[in-house]
Amino acid sequence: MNSQMTLPKPSGKDKVGFFKGEFKTEEDRICAYRCYYPTYEENKGVTYYDEDEILEYQLQHPMFVQLEEPLSILNFLETNSQENAKVIKTNKKLPAILYSPGFTSLAWSNLIQVEELASHGYVVFCLSHPGDNFYTATSQGITGLDNALVASSQEEDQAFFKTMKTTNPKEISTEQVQAYLKNSKTLGKQVERRVDDLEHLLDEIETLNSTENSLFYQRLQTEKIGIFGHSLGGASGFRLSQKDSRIKACVNFDGWQYGEGFTEGTVGAPSLGLFCYDNHLAGNYPKRNQELSFFIIPDAVHYSFIDIYQTHTPLVQMLSPEAKVAKEEMKQVMNTSLLYMFNRYLKNEEQENLNDKLNRINSDIYES
Repeated sequence: MNSQMTLPKPSGKDKVGFFKGEFKTEEDRICAYRCYYPTYEENKGVTYYDEDEILEYQLQHPMFVQLEEPLSILNFLETNSQENAKVIKTNKKLPAILYSPGFTSLAWSNLIQVEELASHGYVVFCLSHPGDNFYTATSQGITGLDNALVASSQEEDQAFFKTMKTTNPKEISTEQVQAYLKNSKTLGKQVERRVDDLEHLLDEIETLNSTENSLFYQRLQTEKIGIFGHSLGGASGFRLSQKDSRIKACVNFDGWQYGEGFTEGTVGAPSLGLFCYDNHLAGNYPKRNQELSFFIIPDAVHYSFIDIYQTHTPLVQMLSPEAKVAKEEMKQVMNTSLLYMFNRYLKNEEQENLNDKLNRINSDIYES
């Protein structure tokens, strides 16, 4: 299998540094995060799996066991991120962004996009949700997937699709989408737990900004923060915008809106969704408002929206033959969309029409 051994270089003028942090919630949950930021230093980046136990914990779950050989490449894949580098010096406060990964995924599953944002002057906090993501390392040890949580979610999926004439999400009706989301109790509850984690991360950002010995003492923009995520992480970001006014812009990469937060309401900040197809949107967002827009990327699949599509394109295409969108186009579409949203709503910079930008990359993309 041909897999590139370095991540793509980000396009911004800054290099990328990162550090590892953690915080405790009122429930005594210890959440780990990685913070990526702009730096002037130029040293070799760490590998994608930069800790020996990451692959070990990933392979503990049956869904990954058959993929050990291709996934092992991530132990050697070089990133553009330098651990504990110095933060750039600037008179302006740095805008902050949260990233929430997909269910059963890894905290930096969109590292290509994270590094791109950091190279353009953003500070990006990638959160690991304990038990929900397959690897969370804190001072108290390592937490893997909660197998009971994963099994409960799978059982609900299987029970629901038994009542339907198809298991193809592209063929289900608006009413069926709404029924599916209502019956997905496990992931609905998990969205709410994730939102609680994310609100604590927002508090952590304020603490970093107000603590004298912090790397970011009085250097972060705390009143206007963005969020993006993939799958359940994208849904969690949209939900967070309803509950916390510090969120001013959201981007959702192909995440269905589990939970009851959108049955009677809509997003609380300007929001963008990028999806593979659009027949489910009316069911996911029955109360859609003008702040919520969607673009559809034909020939993409769910896993086209994370790093594995860039590093292991043949693997994704083998598992999902309908994945035909060019990986370079996919990367450009995601990077362009994120910079459009966050430059506009966090930096207050005027932006060219997003539809025009995306159509120059791929003329088949359309707004829904």
